[in-house]
Amino acid sequence: MGRALATALATGLGASVLSACVPAHRHATWAIFPLQRRLPHDGLAVVSQPDGYGLHIWIDTDTRQSGRCQPRWSADAARLFNGNGTAPFSSGLAPREEFFQAVARADVRRALREQSEALCRERAPRSSFSWVEPPRTAQEIKPAPYPLLEQPDLLSDPNAVLEQEERLLNPAPKARRSTGSGSSTKGAGSSTCTGSWAAIRSRSWAKRGSTAAVVTTPSAPWRRAKASTSSATSPWRRVTGNSSRHS
Repeated sequence: MGRALATALATGLGASVLSACVPAHRHATWAIFPLQRRLPHDGLAVVSQPDGYGLHIWIDTDTRQSGRCQPRWSADAARLFNGNGTAPFSSGLAPREEFFQAVARADVRRALREQSEALCRERAPRSSFSWVEPPRTAQEIKPAPYPLLEQPDLLSDPNAVLEQEERLLNPAPKARRSTGSGSSTKGAGSSTCTGSWAAIRSRSWAKRGSTAAVVTTPSAPWRRAKASTSSATSPWRRVTGNSSRHS
């Protein structure tokens, strides 16, 4: 019996010595303190891992029932960093097993209840507080029902938005004029030129003192038809006059 007692004492002393040799930062301090996310009392920090690592548990409220405010739990806590320092912060997600391990402690649940009640007083001061235990296993997690989204709440189709942007940045080229309209325009220009040329020719013959009529055609404005009457100044007319006078 004395030997067994001596062995037990030696084992306990050895364990104490070994634990004393392990640095303090290699142990979880299980420090618990409020750590705000957006509003006061909406987050709780729990240093559950060595080196200041732990959980940043998010606290939310459920006020769907009139006159009643209770906590809404999420087992997806954020990863806590520098929990033993002066500027703790959180980022990313921690495993749910760590959340279940933390809420199994009475001191963590007590702190969660205090912060939840304070948050309900801030958000719903006229409602009574009702405590709901956080889930300790994955089977206890119940997804909260949310109202269905309506058409104005839905996002636009990204493919339709991309096509609309492409149409605005690269508009379609304008359609060219048809051949028929171009031909009619060209014909109108030709007739206009023909009329101008005929007017010029008429003025030119009038300056020369000719009384002969000038007939032009649209296809050949430079052609001149035969005079219907002889010119008064024509030499043939003078010869004819002289011959008749002599006779």
